Amino acid sequence: MDPIEAARYDEYWRNAGIGSNTTWEDFVKANPKSTIDDYFRLIKEQSPWPDGYVPNEATLKSGGKFEMALSSNQPASSPGRFGTTPNTIEDIEYVRNNLAVKQEWKPDVGKVVLYEVKEGAEIPILKGPVGPQVDLTTNTYLNGGADQVQILFDREKNMMDYLNIINVKPLK
Repeated sequence: MDPIEAARYDEYWRNAGIGSNTTWEDFVKANPKSTIDDYFRLIKEQSPWPDGYVPNEATLKSGGKFEMALSSNQPASSPGRFGTTPNTIEDIEYVRNNLAVKQEWKPDVGKVVLYEVKEGAEIPILKGPVGPQVDLTTNTYLNGGADQVQILFDREKNMMDYLNIINVKPLK
């Protein structure tokens, strides 16, 4: 297939929401034993964990820390539900590639917040490696691989009843 035809095919996949030639090729490089069905499942299911991985159940106890990437206008007092190991997020590229945060999920990554579990509080979590993602918005395969925690509180629960903000720093 000539480059012009390949580019048109790539655009067709992306517009149909079923992938792209570029992300398929990157997926195959990272997962040489995987199939097209594995690739399509990744796009459709968008699991936060690697394919076939069962995350470990755990509890963050008093003094436990994690950090989280937030958008510029997201208050530090309104954290999401996925965090990572303290002092690992250095830049936006790390958030996109190692934490596999797709553009459509968080278009603006402006800061990183370090949280600590309050005295007497406990937070149920799942923990394990970040699974890969396919970001069709940017036509990019995101490897993932960093450590992550998924906080198992629903969105109605006020996380600040359980957390202290230790530090907020801008990301570039």
